Amino acid sequence: MSQARSIADHDISDLIAVPKTITEKERQKMHWKEKNGARRMDVQAESESPYEFCIFARAALDDPNDFSVGLRITFQDGSKFNIMRCNGNHGRHKNLIEQERIEDLCHVHIATSRYIVSGLSAEGFAENTSEYKTVEGALEYLMKRCNVSYERYPFQ
Repeated sequence: MSQARSIADHDISDLIAVPKTITEKERQKMHWKEKNGARRMDVQAESESPYEFCIFARAALDDPNDFSVGLRITFQDGSKFNIMRCNGNHGRHKNLIEQERIEDLCHVHIATSRYIVSGLSAEGFAENTSEYKTVEGALEYLMKRCNVSYERYPFQ
């Protein structure tokens, strides 16, 4: 069984809370690239955990509400999933286990063990948010909520 298939909710909370840093070298990669009708960005974040973290962002060129910003983890065994995704107001989402719909609102997807053990997408559960309205706001929100900061150099 992969590490991603056996993770508990308290472990997910711990992964969200662990301090993560975007190094100056990675920060220089934080610019949009256009591909297939969308702007895209991917950067690595370092931590003292044994896992790899990646922050990704996608935004449709033709719809400013169609975006997703997320934090992905890669475990030592190579398994991976998105811990959190901050999506724009791009239509609707259904929480399959709870049978709840989110329509026409920004929403945050959060990985949960109940979705993982059910064989569904780890971050299949989502909740409404008014914390952001744009892809830039979603990135700022994700970094704050997932304890991600930029590397700072002392003045020389």
